[in-house]
Amino acid sequence: MTGSSFGEMMSTCIGPLLDAAGIGAGTEVLDVACGASVRAGSAAAARGAKVTGMDASQPEIATARREFPEFRFEVGDAENLPFADESFDAVVMSYGLLHFSGALSEAWRVLRPGSRIAFSTWASPEKVAGYGAAIDALEALEDSSHPPATSRSYFRFADHGTCHQVLSKAGFVRSTVSEVSQVWSPGSEAAAFDYLYGGIIVGRELREKGPAARDALCRSVMKDLAALREGRQLEIPMPVVLASGKKP
Repeated sequence: MTGSSFGEMMSTCIGPLLDAAGIGAGTEVLDVACGASVRAGSAAAARGAKVTGMDASQPEIATARREFPEFRFEVGDAENLPFADESFDAVVMSYGLLHFSGALSEAWRVLRPGSRIAFSTWASPEKVAGYGAAIDALEALEDSSHPPATSRSYFRFADHGTCHQVLSKAGFVRSTVSEVSQVWSPGSEAAAFDYLYGGIIVGRELREKGPAARDALCRSVMKDLAALREGRQLEIPMPVVLASGKKP
């Protein structure tokens, strides 16, 4: 799939995510860190699932309630879910696990026996070319052999073995880990940099370098991304790791 926006690109893995969680008609599913867009929950509802969305942001949940009045929503902490034990048939986290170290144990608690969790997270920066270009630009600017903190945090689940380990530690069995290809088509290298600069994953580190460094960072990122261009089309690989596990 080639998305015209970053959000559309991020939706590529939603179908496989729901499949990995075993979501179908009648499934009671919790979409953790659903945001205002509720991408995973919306796709689950299209399959006939009963959806509950949860996010820590009150404004995001307020928007979601207006857009999806048929869903149940709660404001809450992924590491202290506001739900009773064994409340759901499936839990999904679309990119949310990057921000919550204790979320898997809580997901285990609220899942019914025999149910599954599935989460998506970014593959390594070497594969996720947009973020990789930004990290390369930061390293070049710092003239340091030490990678930016971003590459040690937001990509910590890129290793498949790590996914199996964290799922097992939380109590899940029969874990599966795979990679899903995604392609981002931002229109231009400059548009890609603008999005990255204003975003969460590498944006804060880019912005912390200050206005004087912005042009140098932009030139570096655009040069790396230009190598991916084929004619008029810029397609940036942005694959994700998809992991799931079953509660015994």
